[in-house]
Amino acid sequence: MSSAFNRLDRVLEHFDRMERLLGHLEQNQVKQHVRNSIKEGLLAYRSVIDSIVDTLEEEKETPEAEKTEPRTGSNGKSKSRKSIKIDEE
Repeated sequence: MSSAFNRLDRVLEHFDRMERLLGHLEQNQVKQHVRNSIKEGLLAYRSVIDSIVDTLEEEKETPEAEKTEPRTGSNGKSKSRKSIKIDEE
C-alpha cells in the first residue's frame, strides 16, 4: 500500500513540475511577443525619423526658401510685399 502512495506522490510531483513548466512557457511567449512588438515599434520610429532626416536634407539642397512679409504704410494698410530670405544652418 505504501508503494502505491509513493508512486502517486511521484506522479503528483511530476504534474506539479509540468504545470510550472507550462506556466513558464506561457510567460516566456508573452515576454517574447512583447519584446518583438517593442522592436517592431522602434524600427517603425527609426524609419519615420530617417524619412524626416532625408526630407530635411533634400530641402537643404534646394535653393533658399523665400518668405514674403506684408509691409504696412502709415495708414496701416498693406503697401507691398518684401521678399525675405531665410538662412538655414
